[in-house]
Amino acid sequence: MSKFKRFISVLAVVAMIFSSISILSYAAVPSDVVDTEFEEAAKVLGALGIMVGDEGTGLFRPEDAIKRSEVTKVAVALKGLSEVADSSTATKFPDVSRDHWANGFINVGTTEGLIIGDDMGNFRPDDQITFAEAVTILVRALGYEPQAKTKGGFPSGYIVTGSSIGLTKGVSASNSKLISRGDVAELAYNALTIKLMEQVGFGNNASYEVVDKTLLSECLEVELVSGIVNAVGNASLSGAGVDKGYIKIDDKVCKTGDADVRNVLGFYVDAYIANAKGKNATLLVAVPSNGKNSVIKINADNLNSITASGSSKVVNYSEEGSSKTSKVTISNDATVIYNGMPGTWEDFDVIDSGSILLLDSEKNRKYNIVFVNETVNYVVDEVVASSDKIIDKYDQDALTLDPDNDSISFTIEKNNTAIDIEELQEWDVITLTISRDGNLVYGTVIQNAVEGEITEKDKDGFYIDGKKYMVAKNYPSELKISDKGIFYLDIEGKIAAYDNKDAISKNYAYLSDMAIKTGLKSGLEFKIFNLEGKTVTLSAASKMKVNNSSSLSYDKAYSAIGGKEQLITYELNSNGEVSRINTVSKSNEIDEDSFVLNFTEENVEYKASSSKLMAEAMNVKIDANTVIFDIPAGSSKTDDYAVRDRSFFADGGKYNVEVYDVTESLVAGVVIVTASDAKAGEETSIAVVDRVSSATNSEGDSVQKLYALQDGKEITLTTAKAGILKKDGGKNLEAGDIIQFKTNGAGEIDSITVLFDINDASTEKTTKHSDNMTTMYGKVVKKFSNSFNLSVNNGAVQNFEIGDAKVYVVEEVKSSKEVSVGSASDIQKFDDSNPERVFVRIYKDVVKEIVVIK
Repeated sequence: MSKFKRFISVLAVVAMIFSSISILSYAAVPSDVVDTEFEEAAKVLGALGIMVGDEGTGLFRPEDAIKRSEVTKVAVALKGLSEVADSSTATKFPDVSRDHWANGFINVGTTEGLIIGDDMGNFRPDDQITFAEAVTILVRALGYEPQAKTKGGFPSGYIVTGSSIGLTKGVSASNSKLISRGDVAELAYNALTIKLMEQVGFGNNASYEVVDKTLLSECLEVELVSGIVNAVGNASLSGAGVDKGYIKIDDKVCKTGDADVRNVLGFYVDAYIANAKGKNATLLVAVPSNGKNSVIKINADNLNSITASGSSKVVNYSEEGSSKTSKVTISNDATVIYNGMPGTWEDFDVIDSGSILLLDSEKNRKYNIVFVNETVNYVVDEVVASSDKIIDKYDQDALTLDPDNDSISFTIEKNNTAIDIEELQEWDVITLTISRDGNLVYGTVIQNAVEGEITEKDKDGFYIDGKKYMVAKNYPSELKISDKGIFYLDIEGKIAAYDNKDAISKNYAYLSDMAIKTGLKSGLEFKIFNLEGKTVTLSAASKMKVNNSSSLSYDKAYSAIGGKEQLITYELNSNGEVSRINTVSKSNEIDEDSFVLNFTEENVEYKASSSKLMAEAMNVKIDANTVIFDIPAGSSKTDDYAVRDRSFFADGGKYNVEVYDVTESLVAGVVIVTASDAKAGEETSIAVVDRVSSATNSEGDSVQKLYALQDGKEITLTTAKAGILKKDGGKNLEAGDIIQFKTNGAGEIDSITVLFDINDASTEKTTKHSDNMTTMYGKVVKKFSNSFNLSVNNGAVQNFEIGDAKVYVVEEVKSSKEVSVGSASDIQKFDDSNPERVFVRIYKDVVKEIVVIK
């Protein structure tokens, strides 16, 4: 259901499918049976609802042992009695509860005589089952129990009978050995098409004979049709196709239903069709018939040439994993299917990526169909759901999906399951297929990434941490040695995208000083303020990298770095030495693949509503991942430096900043703040002080501890240094004071704003801190259920909704000044005999906190 504005193109999905030719219709096949002997059985049984993978993982677990209850369910489903089992509620066995998932199947299975309980009257639903027991159950389902009894009964008579009718074909096990899920699938798959035995004589003349009926046709009402798929929708081998949603197998046309049929065109298949005789004949599944299709697959990397030779074409190719070359001759009148739709030889030359597949569906040693599958990768940058667009990271035209266009088929699959485009994530690699007319499009999403560094390269590819990777043809950028980050792989395991941002951002630091030491312990030494907010002194490795230069001596590295007091990224070797430093390049252009200084601006205003720093020439967003260094201009004292989080910025505050590594979505990677007129952010919750104490931190420095109430709970925080928790006049904060504070990246308080001094408890006032924030301290003149009227200095009365505001209580009259978390009931009308006042903080017209001062 989609439409491309532009052809981007083509078919890696089919290339992947053709590598597993046994099941072309692969979407519903559990991943752990693909390319195994169980694949065809699992595909067919899954489509028929007889045996499916785990509900949680989707895996088939073919090697796992299987339970008695599970085999009973398979036998009942083969008999077409699943709906009867679903409606059965009574329980026949004491060890099978009414709500046991298999209760209904066990009831039906025992009623039909397919399986029995033990001598104690129990069923043992969770016991594992042997090969002989499983064969016995299916021999009964096929009606051959009378014959089995005449041949010796359990177990030998059932095993001999099962072998003679083809039930055990492809399954080899001893009678008493526990049978696996995969082998049960093979038995059930064989049972589908074995002719049934029925009783034709009764009483004294009881007799049995094999009839022209099968479990498939008689019990499941499904017809098995074999033939060549001549058309799938409007794609056909020759002439007109069929309607969308239909398939043509030889001359039989039926609906495709939920079957995945995009890759069976041209193949001789076994097709399982429900309601085969009526107008609603619907395909359940189609699989290539054993021994009917001969194929040669040639990957694009091995395709050397396609040349004309009289009435034929000669395809020259290198054999996979070998230097040996081969060639195959194909008649000019062979049918060409280019990316899922009919094409011609003129549609292609040697393709850059993908594969071609040569098919002989008539087994006459002539390749009568050529599938050309050309591939391209599409790397998701974002999804614009409102316009059904997928945006590519490398500037290919947006994919516009049109669900209302019935002439176009569009499918995106992830982990073998169809998904909506809203489920796509950034850096997903999609391999897309599109026909020439744009009416047939498929995509397979790959999430496979390698994190590491390119250490070497040769003519064929790049080595990431010692392993070789080739680069996809349509990757547009140039990779080089020392590139480090996340490399996203496509369906063929080739590099389709590269993201170095994460690798860089992990190592941001501020280089405050560096020097070359001389003497016995000569070397290059760095003084670095790191992301943890600590100043560390590090030595350089004997040979280090600076930007794109490697193996530099100390003096050359010193010169290449170019000076101190700058933002860098760095890496350490296993000895803790600096092995690499990247310095910034100045650029007004956004370049997500480089370490870039985008802006240097003064008096930039922060808008809390949009989390943006805004100036005439700059408009960038600060998100939770933005690294913020507070480096005061002109200060070389690292004690003045701090690492901040986003709460550092106050709404309306003005800042001098350097902004680095801005993304295309205008999010800052790093901000260095060199000056500010703002204190604690006004959006920050107040803290009602309980007490302040002196302490030392882990490094032995003198600091202070704040004990307070904030956001309705007790908090304890340490300051970055001593002397921060003070009021005007240099007096320490005390119980009942109301403040806002900001913290550094280590969560330490490094500045405060005093909003209320408890020593001024008798002084009513209104303070307008900014356009967004006002505080009022006055008397409650009237109280309502969820609001109150407040007057300051007997002035105008204002009504305030309590809403979700946090309420605190300060008992100022007590010598100890107790503080506590309160509730709306603590807000009372002022009375001379009980002179309570309230402090109210209003931020953006909403009451955020109320403090009752008693």
